[in-house]
Amino acid sequence: MQGIKSILQDKEEIKKQFIDRHKYVSKEFQDYGYRLALKLDDLKRVSMYIKLAKNKPRAILEKAFSFAIDYPNAKNKGRLFLWKIKDIEKEISAKNNISSKTTQSVSDSKLNKKVEKKRAEQQLLPIK
Repeated sequence: MQGIKSILQDKEEIKKQFIDRHKYVSKEFQDYGYRLALKLDDLKRVSMYIKLAKNKPRAILEKAFSFAIDYPNAKNKGRLFLWKIKDIEKEISAKNNISSKTTQSVSDSKLNKKVEKKRAEQQLLPIK
């Protein structure tokens, strides 16, 4: 059993480590990027995770993080995390391309109808 003195020393050491670790963190995205790096065991690339947390939507990062953490036998969770981000972004862009093509075809069909209507009107007008 530990004495009170050793428990208090442990508490002070933990507090000091926490303060040292968050010494230069002033924004929320910096903290989130640092936590990602810790949980993915990739402290070499903390700045990359901070940049991702700043520039990428949080939903994409959360999906990729949950995938990387839940993946069994992953040698490099950071690599898996980055791959999943790329995969999710491809899915999103594919969905956007499909929806833009359908809206474009609808607008094209409306434009074609207008053009045909004007041509028909011009053919019906008497030549002067």
